Amino acid sequence: MKIETAIGLISDLEIKGDNPQFWLDLGAGEGTFTKALAHVLPENSEILAIDQSASSLRNIPAKLASTHIKTQAGDFSQIPDGLAQLDGIMMANAIHYVQDKASFLQTWIDKFEASFLIIEYDTDRSNSWVPYPIKPQALEELFAELGYHQFEKLGEIPSLYHNKIYAAHIRP
Repeated sequence: MKIETAIGLISDLEIKGDNPQFWLDLGAGEGTFTKALAHVLPENSEILAIDQSASSLRNIPAKLASTHIKTQAGDFSQIPDGLAQLDGIMMANAIHYVQDKASFLQTWIDKFEASFLIIEYDTDRSNSWVPYPIKPQALEELFAELGYHQFEKLGEIPSLYHNKIYAAHIRP
């Protein structure tokens, strides 16, 4: 996916104020959406991009569009040491790897009062590359059960692999 397409998908992300933000990108891969988020966040924001593949993370620059980006190789289901506060958690084509989404999300919600930006395939049919997909309505219902009642679907684009990819911003 081209970076312009990724930016377009999340460009309606509502950020309150102009203060710098600190976001996590869980399952960052080669950073397509890390880079897109860097273009959307306020000036001097920070992103910590986490992925199990250190070689994939090498494609992510240390700074882009005035956003500082750090990378960390590791399991995105583990909360990194030393995190005290987050403004947001992004998972772009990553939550479909989590079987027990409620427990996974609850762990993060218990630790941080952050918003979530989820980019995901709009399907409920699993396959070997997308083992546990979730459609937007099911994602909204899941977050509502966890106390997050502000669900905004930012947009959708065609996908080569499934019908569409959607982006959703979810806040408590």
